[in-house]
Amino acid sequence: MKILVTGANGYIGSKVVKQLLDDGVEVIAADICSNNIDKRAEYINVNIFEPNDNFYEYFGKQDVCLHMAWLDGFIHNSNKHMGELSKHYNFITNLIDNGLKKFVSMGSMHEVGYYVGCIDENTPCNPLSQYGIAKNALRKSIELYAKSHECKFMWLRGYYIFGDDLYGNSIFCKIRQAVREGKDSFPFTSGKNKYDFIHIDDLAKQISACVRQDKVLGIINVCSGKPISLAEQIEWYINYNKLPIKLDYGKYPDRPYDSPCIYGDNKKINRILNMNNRILVTGVKGQLGYDCVRELTERGYTNVKGIDIDDLDLTKELDVKKYINEYKPDLVIHNAAWTQVDKAEQMPDKVYEVNALAPKYIAEACKEVNAKMVYISTDYVFDGLGDKPFEINNPKEGLSIYGKTKAQGEDFITSTIDKYFIVRTSWVFGKNGNNFVKTMLKLADMGKTELNVVCDQVGSVTYTYDLSKLLCDMIETDKYGIYHATNEGYISWAEFAEEIFKQANKNVKVNYVTTEEYLKMVPQQAKRPLNSRMSKDSLDKAGFKRLPDWKDALSRYLKELGE
Repeated sequence: MKILVTGANGYIGSKVVKQLLDDGVEVIAADICSNNIDKRAEYINVNIFEPNDNFYEYFGKQDVCLHMAWLDGFIHNSNKHMGELSKHYNFITNLIDNGLKKFVSMGSMHEVGYYVGCIDENTPCNPLSQYGIAKNALRKSIELYAKSHECKFMWLRGYYIFGDDLYGNSIFCKIRQAVREGKDSFPFTSGKNKYDFIHIDDLAKQISACVRQDKVLGIINVCSGKPISLAEQIEWYINYNKLPIKLDYGKYPDRPYDSPCIYGDNKKINRILNMNNRILVTGVKGQLGYDCVRELTERGYTNVKGIDIDDLDLTKELDVKKYINEYKPDLVIHNAAWTQVDKAEQMPDKVYEVNALAPKYIAEACKEVNAKMVYISTDYVFDGLGDKPFEINNPKEGLSIYGKTKAQGEDFITSTIDKYFIVRTSWVFGKNGNNFVKTMLKLADMGKTELNVVCDQVGSVTYTYDLSKLLCDMIETDKYGIYHATNEGYISWAEFAEEIFKQANKNVKVNYVTTEEYLKMVPQQAKRPLNSRMSKDSLDKAGFKRLPDWKDALSRYLKELGE
């Protein structure tokens, strides 16, 4: 891969050039001087604002252009920002017109303007400085231009940087300069505002990772994703570097266009950084396992390994630990389980091995290789009584052998490792495997015109396609803990059956019967929960999106089955 980097001699550009070279790509470094550019790069002394009929050919038909050139980036109200905006536009469109197929530019959180909270790619922009206005205008114009010319487009939105501060114009550089001048104090603001700080080396790694992939496009926050006060960050910086200087608070007012708290949503950059991670998915032949592998692959993950019983018997401790220690995954998504609720009552010891001991062995192995773990659990860990949604910390009574062993699996995990996601779900359906929807459709196709379905068991359905997306969102964070995840809406099995037949245009009458009535017709069944409602508050608090409405999920699933 050949990457053109403009502004390659700059504070950020020089670090990125080195990182790209370390990551094994060919770099064409373009700038008007080269004193900070890694000698391994091909340096071209050029002013990109001077006329050229074909910059794409001039730079050797690069695969990607990473545009970092920008004057007065730390002087937010310089006239140069708007004065040179058209020059940036002309240079970039020249590249695209002549054949460039992937363009990446450095952006800034100053495009957003005054905003309190977490910035994502959909946050409205209302810039309040010349720098922010110019960057925002360039982004919007080039995004449209790239789309119309089938050029892949990435805009890397930067935040606040610290690290190698021997040169540059950041506040950290200015503190270094004050120390060199022999000053023992530094005039400062109140320092109360909170920002997103990232070390320059980490920023370079993030930028390099973005440029070298093309699965995640659009606006990408290159950031830490965590707000910290300016005072706290700079005091840490002074102490860490043992600088003989103190901050003189209150000498300058806070800038009117600066937010009291602003930071970046780091979901997209985390996905990019994790793309090469090793991921092991158990139960790959099941509904959720199948969709997890599909979703990970679609997101660009390159090292995903799905296994099932034919590949590894998860009830054999030594085999599990040997397998995981040899594969060394960064993450294990453990979907495999004993889910035959009625049959579980007949062989409790075997179910305990599958649902309790197997997760224990996996958790212990994950701890040994420092891997994250996802464990799929169930509403059956509760007693299934009442009519209120179960919270994540409600007592786990364990309904039936199935519920008790799944609860034991949870306990083994929480007592073994810290980096876990336990996700309880219910009434699952997906493309790969048997489920209630397929059963109803099969009965209708067999000629059934009337069916008895339980009406007093209430809960939520879960489309594994939707759940797999949430699980992938989770693993790209460190928001570990226990969650409840189902599609939105509470219904009975009878209501679910009616909607299946309605959406599938099947003429089948559903007779509402109670659990007691149904057991008289079909005896010797394990106990089912009357209440499968589960609260999603934990998802909300962690900032994860809830799954779509259940009717919408069913509609998409039926369409998937018909494809």
